[in-house]
Amino acid sequence: THAHLKVPAEAKLVVAQGSLAFKYVTDDALRESNGKPSSVTDWRGHNLPIDLEGRQVLQVLHLADIFRDPKQYWIAEQDWKRVDAHRRGRYPLPIPAYIEGSEENWDDAFTWFAAARRSGRPIVCDTEFIPDTGYLTVVGLGYRDVDGVVRGLQFDLRGRPALSVQVGWQLKELVKTNPFVFHNAMADVLILEKNLGIHYDDYRSIEDTMLAHAVLCGELPHTLVFAASIYSDYPRLKHLASEDLLLYNWGDVIATLFVFEALIEDFHYDRLAEGV
Repeated sequence: THAHLKVPAEAKLVVAQGSLAFKYVTDDALRESNGKPSSVTDWRGHNLPIDLEGRQVLQVLHLADIFRDPKQYWIAEQDWKRVDAHRRGRYPLPIPAYIEGSEENWDDAFTWFAAARRSGRPIVCDTEFIPDTGYLTVVGLGYRDVDGVVRGLQFDLRGRPALSVQVGWQLKELVKTNPFVFHNAMADVLILEKNLGIHYDDYRSIEDTMLAHAVLCGELPHTLVFAASIYSDYPRLKHLASEDLLLYNWGDVIATLFVFEALIEDFHYDRLAEGV
């Protein structure tokens, strides 16, 4: 029985098409950071955080969706490119290491800040905070150095007011020397201002991947999850908010970095959009 559901022994990757396949593979066990059950929309274009008889599972749109909505053709095309990326070992990439900044290893954090300032490279920043109070809990930072290596630094600021002061001093200097990249900048900028005293006028420049994506692809969703499903070669970590807040935050940092780099390249093909 159910022989048609068995994965052939030679298969290395399972491609789950559409919502029925998603429900079958996940058994409705996946939940988002807000506690709601995950949907195929949340995971299309990404590897599911499960295996099927030892194989990785890539979630994609159902091909029938193209006939119902021809605008989905481009999205489906990007989904199936992941299959070739899997075959070539280019997706998913291993999660890069990062420094966990604290009072105990402040010398490592200070060295990271100094190297980042010298590099002049764009710095991706993502924050976690309590929505009701605006209390900053986690700050994640990352950039790609001239050798192509991702350099990351993260601070867990929960219950650490002295560390927050030190981080605020260093960040205030860094925003003056390096462009800062956010996804939905107005959320992060206001949180950093409220908690660390970094004002809008302190920044050398601000890039927002959410707005950049809206300019280039006005008819598509502009969430980080969607943009990462097209551009990022790292696994989706958005489901980890309640399990591992620090890894969840780092996942947003590296996803935003990949999205930013891809959008910069895309702007080369649309100079009018780049002007906006």
